[in-house]
Amino acid sequence: MKLLSSPASPFGSKVKLAIAAMDLGHQVQVLMIDTLGLNAEGSHPNPLGKIPCLVRGDGSAVFDSFVICDALARHAGVDWLVPEHCREQVLVQHAAATGMTEAALLVVYEDRMRAPGAHSETWLAMQHQKIQQTLDWFVDNQPQISTQMNLAALGLAAGLGYLDLRLAGAWRQSHPALEQWLSTFIQVLPAYEATKPQVVH
Repeated sequence: MKLLSSPASPFGSKVKLAIAAMDLGHQVQVLMIDTLGLNAEGSHPNPLGKIPCLVRGDGSAVFDSFVICDALARHAGVDWLVPEHCREQVLVQHAAATGMTEAALLVVYEDRMRAPGAHSETWLAMQHQKIQQTLDWFVDNQPQISTQMNLAALGLAAGLGYLDLRLAGAWRQSHPALEQWLSTFIQVLPAYEATKPQVVH
């Protein structure tokens, strides 16, 4: 199997963390791709042109990070990514982490895709508010950390990594409890350092 991703992608980071947590590194080849190039060629296996995208040996494509993680868990015979005994809690926490990360992506895209004079300050303020409110929520709703890392923990860790990369890590000063949470996460899953969102020169 091949995982198409990019070094800075927070959702690609989540999938790479899942691969590490499930010890599937020997079965999944991670390819860092130029999405703009693939989309221009019309050769992206995901018709939406998004990453991450998992390409199986038969050429079939699986996309959306949640669906990819679920497919990999079923492939590995893992039932702890979304544990049945706390399924709803994990899915709600994962949804919050996903929404926070999407808000951060929208902040980045607003800056990247619009000319400086065309930025919507109201739109940007809305996205920053979503991020802050979700960080506040996570202080009291921290995903469980264990050697069998659930999907919510993977999603939050990847999202915090993206905030470090693109929003200067301001969350660390305002939410020290989450900084401690991430520190504990890294101790349990050291692969975070190699898989977190980052810019590779």
